[in-house]
Amino acid sequence: MSVRRFFKEDLLNDIVRIRPDELAPSLGAVVLAIGEGSVEREEPPYYKPSVFFKLTHPSGNFMSVLKSVVMALGSGSVASIFLNLDMGSGKTHLLTLLLHLFASYNIAPEQLSGYLDDYKSRTSYSESLADRTVVFAFDLRTPRLATRYLKLTERLLSKLGSLRAAELVRKAYEEGGLPSAKELAESIDKDINLLILMDELHYAATLGDEEDRRTVAEVVKFVLDLVNYRRALGGPSGIAVVVASARRDFSRWLEVRDLLDPRFRNLIEGFIDQMQRIESTAQTKWLSLDEAKRILERRLDLRTGEFDKVFHKSLDKFIERVVKADTDVPQAHHLRSLIKAMAIYALEAYRASDSRVTPARFTEDVIDVLLPGSEQAIGYKSIYGAIADSLKSSARREEILLAINSIFSLTITGAPEKLVEMVRVAKTRTPPRDIPVVKEVELREILKVYGLADSMINEVVEALDTVHPNIHRISLAGGDHGYFVVPIASVLAIFRKMISDEYKVLMEDPTKLAERISDDLLQLEHSDDFLELRAVDSLQELEKKPHSPDKFYAYIYVNKGLLTQLSEEKQTKDSSFNIMKRDAEKFLERKGAHNLVIVLPRITKEALDGKARSLAADGAASYVINEYIAPLEKGRDQDEVARKLLEIELSDLKAEMGRRLSDALAALTSSMRSVFAEALYYTPRGVMSEPITIDIGRKEVKVYEIHRIIDTFRKNLGDVIADASRLLAEKVKQGRMILPSTNMAIEVVYRVIEGDLKINKPASFRVDEPRVEKLEGVEDRWIYIPPKVMKQIAESITKRVEDAFKDKYEVRKRLEGEKYTITLALITQQPKPIEIFPPLQPQPQPPTSPNPWEALNGLIDSLAKKGGMIWVKMEVNKESAERIKRYLSYIKDYIKESKEATQQTNRP
Repeated sequence: MSVRRFFKEDLLNDIVRIRPDELAPSLGAVVLAIGEGSVEREEPPYYKPSVFFKLTHPSGNFMSVLKSVVMALGSGSVASIFLNLDMGSGKTHLLTLLLHLFASYNIAPEQLSGYLDDYKSRTSYSESLADRTVVFAFDLRTPRLATRYLKLTERLLSKLGSLRAAELVRKAYEEGGLPSAKELAESIDKDINLLILMDELHYAATLGDEEDRRTVAEVVKFVLDLVNYRRALGGPSGIAVVVASARRDFSRWLEVRDLLDPRFRNLIEGFIDQMQRIESTAQTKWLSLDEAKRILERRLDLRTGEFDKVFHKSLDKFIERVVKADTDVPQAHHLRSLIKAMAIYALEAYRASDSRVTPARFTEDVIDVLLPGSEQAIGYKSIYGAIADSLKSSARREEILLAINSIFSLTITGAPEKLVEMVRVAKTRTPPRDIPVVKEVELREILKVYGLADSMINEVVEALDTVHPNIHRISLAGGDHGYFVVPIASVLAIFRKMISDEYKVLMEDPTKLAERISDDLLQLEHSDDFLELRAVDSLQELEKKPHSPDKFYAYIYVNKGLLTQLSEEKQTKDSSFNIMKRDAEKFLERKGAHNLVIVLPRITKEALDGKARSLAADGAASYVINEYIAPLEKGRDQDEVARKLLEIELSDLKAEMGRRLSDALAALTSSMRSVFAEALYYTPRGVMSEPITIDIGRKEVKVYEIHRIIDTFRKNLGDVIADASRLLAEKVKQGRMILPSTNMAIEVVYRVIEGDLKINKPASFRVDEPRVEKLEGVEDRWIYIPPKVMKQIAESITKRVEDAFKDKYEVRKRLEGEKYTITLALITQQPKPIEIFPPLQPQPQPPTSPNPWEALNGLIDSLAKKGGMIWVKMEVNKESAERIKRYLSYIKDYIKESKEATQQTNRP
């Protein structure tokens, strides 16, 4: 009996011809087709309920989700479901099912008649519930169509009689935007349920461009606000939110989220977090073998129960390897790839008029279906082609190929960890349980389907030992043997595996990682005309070091003994960090210098993770270059097959190395960015601290010659350290104590002098001492101006004073040693300018009290010879504080000048 009586050849041809993607609906295409009649060529046309339901098996997973949606909508409660199964696991099919049950039914109920009984009996779904539900559906694989997707919602709202809400939606999409969530929540009739469907959430978030992410953010915020406002209003209606995201996209999100805009990242993660807080549904599960068979029956147009009559039981193992969660072929699209692969086997059996469909009807197309676009696919096809060529002259070619095909069908893998393990197994002959292996007894049963005698089967099995070096025979427990095919050395798989393994090993010893990070910090250094930055492992070495007032000094305090004491949260212990901080504060207090800054690092979990990823990629790349690339380029003796495989995947290996090492650079950058905690400054208010962060730009490893990739990578590592040093120096300059630019220094000093002159008193400044001034309008910020800068800006300041006062005053400048003094004299008609200090009084002049500064000068002079002590009492308030500081600076200048004069007088 031939399988021809079960299959339609045209249907099999159609499935084999199209891409796996076309074997599943596109939610966006279905939404547009229902909402606006925009029908794209789709095979099959899933927007038609008759086609869709005919191809849909109501699996337990589908029914569980539908039941949760129905329960939430029917009870007036709120529920959310996050489907994070992998590609091809039925997520979009499930969303399309919900779309048809609630949207298509409202628009064209007659098209669903005859398909609803199963869903009604198993989930309590009802037409009356659909009549009270409006659907919002967004396919974020195509986010820029978001406004067009709203046409379906507007059509449903109109159908349900919520005309004001429909008008809001219509105006929004006509203007190319989304409606106000608040207005829409208030305008939708309170007895109308909301069903929100969102597909491919993390796809556009990770693979889209900036415009895509902007649209995704708008849609997510709209949905979040709509749910919140609707919940706040209360009422009898329910809300159900079903969000789908491929597991691989979610994994990619975890890898790249730290590189994305923080606001966007927080919005997406906040959305998922809120959805999970209101989640009240059963967990989604992977398909069982039996459900997968029922789906295949529907898609291949078989009657219920016919699958096991047509397909050999050995294909059960093939099905399980494709659809299980830890699939052997992670590149496949699961159900879609499975449907196409089974159609290939069925079509080959149909053409040969076989009695059963078996793995022996394998073709190279199956490789492309299971491992699309992967380096493993190239390797397997190369091996398969070599085997087919070698059998051309064999008298048993067809029979041996049946066995070879079965081995390929049941053992090819796209899982790097299994591929590497299979390489090891090929050498050690000790296979783990999860390695894909075909037992000899299984091969014999498959060959019997084709009527081969036992003697012929024996010949075929014996030939397998010598047919090709990539077909491996190993001993199994119980005396049986097993077979598998594997590229001897998939260098790309080894590279990936090594990175993963080394990362795990490194993260198991966080203290050692912390020490490596400390070594990186000790390399930090930067110097320019006004700033010196370097790392120190002890503050003691700075105690006696001279510090010029003409420079700003920033020290990264890397106390390894304290820094590497980690808590359970994998960060420097609070107690250890506080000891470092107290030591730094005491040091600054002893020094009392405004131009010294201490930067305190702190090991964090993020820093450990980034360093581990950097080291793992470096080690794996070095190993691959030394063990595989160098021997290949130098023409050393090498297994011919291994050499060919390496040459085939060399370009992919080169690209992968570039990407992984670029990611490693990004990881080190992230590590360095997260390790700085605080900067401590000595200010006029004492030692003050503030958080300090730097933002290092992403670098990429450009791969031109693969053997030089490590040198390029390590040079870039050095550049990250240099960038971190430079950026940290810039941050330090702008902290509590600011190291200003020349223009800023001129502006600050001029403002002080201008203030003094405006209150009719002389103004002076020195150029042999640093100057510290309060930054106007900013709390707890001071400016440190080195003497070198004061010398550079002295003439600019005096020139600016002249320009500012020349219309009304004669500006008089006096330079005494390193001190500049500026006074103003009012310009009059008299031949000589009259100084306005002190101002002229009309005659007769009443007796006045003596100038306090002159009295103080006289008092000091009277005590100069006999000695004595002067106590000055000053009342300080908010208004007088800055003025008193300046008066004290005058006293300091006076004392200094008097001392210099006395020393000169006493000289012989």
